[in-house]
Amino acid sequence: METLEQALRQRTSPTASSKRSLSDYQYSAGLGIFEGCSAYEDFIVPQLCRLIAPLFNSHMKISVLENGPGPKSILGKLPHYFRQKIARYAAFEPNHIFATRLEKWLCAAPETEPPLLSLEGPPNIQCTPFNINRDTENSASVGSSNGNEKYNLVLFCHSMYGMKPEAKFIEQALEMLVERPEDGLVIVFHRDRALQFDELVCYKTDSFYDGVVRVPDKDDVLDTFAAFVAGFIMQDMEADKAIRAEWREVCRALGNREDADPDHLLFNSPETMVAFTRHATALPELIAQVPLVREKRIVKNREAHFYGCAATVRPTKIQHVQQCIQWALKHGVGLTVIGGGHSGHCLWPNVVSVDMAAFDQVHLLTREEKGETESDSHPLVVAEAGCKVTDIIHKSMEAGVTVPLGSRPSMGVQYA
Repeated sequence: METLEQALRQRTSPTASSKRSLSDYQYSAGLGIFEGCSAYEDFIVPQLCRLIAPLFNSHMKISVLENGPGPKSILGKLPHYFRQKIARYAAFEPNHIFATRLEKWLCAAPETEPPLLSLEGPPNIQCTPFNINRDTENSASVGSSNGNEKYNLVLFCHSMYGMKPEAKFIEQALEMLVERPEDGLVIVFHRDRALQFDELVCYKTDSFYDGVVRVPDKDDVLDTFAAFVAGFIMQDMEADKAIRAEWREVCRALGNREDADPDHLLFNSPETMVAFTRHATALPELIAQVPLVREKRIVKNREAHFYGCAATVRPTKIQHVQQCIQWALKHGVGLTVIGGGHSGHCLWPNVVSVDMAAFDQVHLLTREEKGETESDSHPLVVAEAGCKVTDIIHKSMEAGVTVPLGSRPSMGVQYA
């Protein structure tokens, strides 16, 4: 999808004055094409259930603030157990068509079961965008007149488009979480590109690469789909007509087809999930204890190379390593470890990486040092986490020890 977006935009004039943002109706029509995306059932709903289960299990009543839910909230796809726990629901939905449909959907007719079963009052739906400054009229109007309402869960599901800088919006959402107990969650689901949350540290994160959007190969549908992906249409009618024809060509060139269903174009739509708690801003506590690496760490794994991380610290003594672990346990966050840089997980978005480069010593333990008496006992090579293969080989050869490397020595030592 990201490749498609770039290709569509490259076909248009760079002047902003020639473009027009989508109307609420056009946006609604475009979003409808994505409703059948496999990521909802295969990734978003299962991930959301796993994330909120501890929160919902520990509370009798849950309050939720959702940003950009669309015409129907993703909460409606949750199992009955979760939906019946939601006692208060508020939302920012700037699309007027979506806001009207959302309110109608939530306030179901008496003869049908409402999607949120236990609301203690009418849902509070504001037809305005989520604002960084809570003191503004729009932001303060959600929940109470003074804007101090707190929530157990703040949810962004495909609704962070156009929110810049992204970290500031998450910081705003974190301030809207309940203060006690500190188990409130801010959860983000986003399509395609990774979001930039700067030094915020996530509680959980995951990616889903198998999402697929199926688009009927019809001119009118492709026109709607392409405009939604590009995010605009042309001001001039003749120019718009011409660019639509070009966009259809781009969609058909980049879309895949299945032999069993040749009438649809298939586009890969990867998803990213990031969850934060009130501990997301705890990084300064760690870098006050452990040296921070300012420069970008170059790693060998190509996948990890393109990831950003919340920060990289480089411990120089065992106490620093212990402090990293204690910090992570205290705040309920994860860590990744950079050793040789071969792992695809040595760098991970919004997670602190621990660079073990300072621990680069190789130790050879003799039979006596190991406390063994057998004459056929061999020396033991102990390599610290930051060692390179060449360091291990040189040190081992000095003691007459052979290290088996296998067919790909750059991938590390293979012990027999």
